[in-house]
Amino acid sequence: MIRHPTFCRSSRRQPGSRIFWTPKHVHFMFLCMFYVYILTNKRNGTLYTGHADNIYRRIWEHRGGHVPGFAAKYGCNRLVWMEGHESRETAFRRERQIKAWKRAWKLALIERENPEWQDVFDEMLAWVPEATDLTRWQRQQSGPRPSTG
Repeated sequence: MIRHPTFCRSSRRQPGSRIFWTPKHVHFMFLCMFYVYILTNKRNGTLYTGHADNIYRRIWEHRGGHVPGFAAKYGCNRLVWMEGHESRETAFRRERQIKAWKRAWKLALIERENPEWQDVFDEMLAWVPEATDLTRWQRQQSGPRPSTG
């Protein structure tokens, strides 16, 4: 089974403790509202680090090439690592910290949490009920559907 890392800083948890979320533990993910993530185009390929408050929408934007920039240019659309934070400020600081790291450190972080470099986004969508919000958002972006009949 794939372990999907989420990192929360909460007064109810020990600082720096990690939460691995699985279908049984999805509720932990909702404690975290802001996410830092790493995308890649292939195993040991180009890496892109970002942060978002709506991880589902943001990854969908990356996958569809809806946002021009580094990730679109290099085809980084596979979510291989993420961690959650309770505030935008801590997520932003962590993103900047990881962006400043050497490439080898980023690779080690991914290898430790996701040694197979599997894309965790599709599996994550299947687990989380609010994924339907993403589908609704996708429909709004694509415009009205043609009527049938």
